[in-house]
Amino acid sequence: MANLCDLSAIDLRRLIATRQISPVELAQACIARIEAVDHAVNAMVTRSFERALIEAKAAEAAVTRGEALGPCTACPSASRT
Repeated sequence: MANLCDLSAIDLRRLIATRQISPVELAQACIARIEAVDHAVNAMVTRSFERALIEAKAAEAAVTRGEALGPCTACPSASRT
């Protein structure tokens, strides 16, 4: 499988819905990518990795319970605030 960070949000959501990957796995891949490249691009003002993992674990629990996925369940994002 390609690096998760290189897949589209549509593909990521499908992989999560079919339990081929977990939201936690995706969050960890995104964190690893940020740590690998941000020194060169300096795009991340604030890193909220702990919060991201907490939210990914909550999403994973919802998937495990069979709850419907929200439209942005697999949409890691960054914003400057």
